[in-house]
Amino acid sequence: MEFSLYSFRGALELLANCNDRRDTWGDLQQAILEMTDEEIVTRFSLSNRKASSLSESLRTLITEKAMGLGWLPDRPVVKHDNPEASMWTASLMKPASRTSPGIVIDFAFDHHGNLSRHLLKPCLSATSTLGNSQSTIGNQGIGVIFTATSELRSAGGFDGAVTVYERAIDTLDLLYKVVDTPLVIIGLQAPKTFRLEKTSSGSNIRKIDSIL
Repeated sequence: MEFSLYSFRGALELLANCNDRRDTWGDLQQAILEMTDEEIVTRFSLSNRKASSLSESLRTLITEKAMGLGWLPDRPVVKHDNPEASMWTASLMKPASRTSPGIVIDFAFDHHGNLSRHLLKPCLSATSTLGNSQSTIGNQGIGVIFTATSELRSAGGFDGAVTVYERAIDTLDLLYKVVDTPLVIIGLQAPKTFRLEKTSSGSNIRKIDSIL
């Protein structure tokens, strides 16, 4: 699967220049590039519920591939005694080590109104801002946010209110003084061989429509 990248506050440069994280980042990108349309179709077809978009299928596939590379799923963005802090979790994480910054991943496949929350998770992970909270990725940590491009939103059955890559970049630039952690925004491109179309019943349920 092809994708676009946007670097905020020098995130890509930091990943390229950190020996311990260069391979981690490269392996993740390669795993996404190797995702085939066939894999996505299979995952969508095996969904336990009547899915209306590719969001769940893409999130599951990327999570499985990342976990195979040693990423940890569903990790709290801060270590804190307050149970309310557990509401803030990252989809995937590479915790900080003695020699390497941590990396957190989140999926922004939902309503655009939730985008600020996704953008702030890496900031909370990289700093200790909640009283006795502790950073989980270190103050040099990096965030990675997955989004859909406009083409994927259209071809993948996403709701029109879902965050798209292009708008995420605009929002991030507006929040430059607020979001102080380096981020990479990933914009997933549309599949080349199929798209989702509404079923003949006119409901929100989608079916695979080949475009080959």
